[in-house]
Amino acid sequence: DFHRKIVVADQADLGAPRWGELQLRIFGTRVLKLDDQPNKDDPDFINPELQEIRRPLWVVNSNIQWNWEQLTLNYVLTFLGKQALDDVEIETGRETFVNPFADRFYIHDLAGSYEVVKDLTVYGGVNNITGVDPIATSTSYPVSPVGRPFFLGVSSRL
Repeated sequence: DFHRKIVVADQADLGAPRWGELQLRIFGTRVLKLDDQPNKDDPDFINPELQEIRRPLWVVNSNIQWNWEQLTLNYVLTFLGKQALDDVEIETGRETFVNPFADRFYIHDLAGSYEVVKDLTVYGGVNNITGVDPIATSTSYPVSPVGRPFFLGVSSRL
């Protein structure tokens, strides 16, 4: 696992224009080994799971967030590495299927919020900006079958 966060703070105290704060984050996981031992009575039987569906080798998320006064804008990029199609066993998939793998995924999301008055915020955004489709053998992974959902809302605190 890894994580890195960089904050570029407002430089108004140095005489620069007031442009808010910029935060950059990247975090992810590289899985080295993922084996399942499905039968406790047969400890020698190991079922390798790495790179089967929902078990990619790499998962990386990055986030860019800009805060300026009451406005916040947020961009998220998610990377999912190559993984087998649904119901494909990694140990036999290459012999059974011509192409048992789904491509790598890059998923882009954008959101924003604005605090209208204290305790009242308007927010909105769009997920899956580029319209990535789910894996052909899955109805909802790694993205919703809806496609490119937009959202808009209001939140308040009492």
